[in-house]
Amino acid sequence: MSPTHPVAPVRRALLAVAALCAFPAAAAAQADGAPIPVNRGPHLAFVLESRLEAGGDRVATVQFEDGSEQHVVSGQGATFAAGAQLRPRVGSPFAVRATAGVKFMTTKATNADIYLLRVPLELVGTYDFAGDFHVGGGYVRHTALRLPSCIPSATAKSQPMPGLRP
Repeated sequence: MSPTHPVAPVRRALLAVAALCAFPAAAAAQADGAPIPVNRGPHLAFVLESRLEAGGDRVATVQFEDGSEQHVVSGQGATFAAGAQLRPRVGSPFAVRATAGVKFMTTKATNADIYLLRVPLELVGTYDFAGDFHVGGGYVRHTALRLPSCIPSATAKSQPMPGLRP
């Protein structure tokens, strides 16, 4: 067991007391009927994203012992990302979102670990219309590409791809 730093419990206790004091004050301010101040400045929000994507160019073809094959495709995979979204003010239809994540695609191989892994970086501007409809555009870059080059009991035929560099 590692010794606990003596300041850590004190910090936790102070944070707990501050939180307990802040909640009744906030509830009392709203109970008075006083107007809640409106934030008219920039609004920053935390973003979590997940998506499934298909399509793209063939990066490699994996041939299996039974004669079947599977293509490793550049745009295919599951993406999980986190980042931030900035609006000029609360309620504005304009927003800019920046995220970084992980995109993963695997094959059906049972005797080898064959996958394509990359880190997508995105900077996207959006405009929100009525309802849940919005339009956006921006910049996406896939970095840190990983595709195993040594695959036991299978062969990979790789084709050159402009813009993709391991």
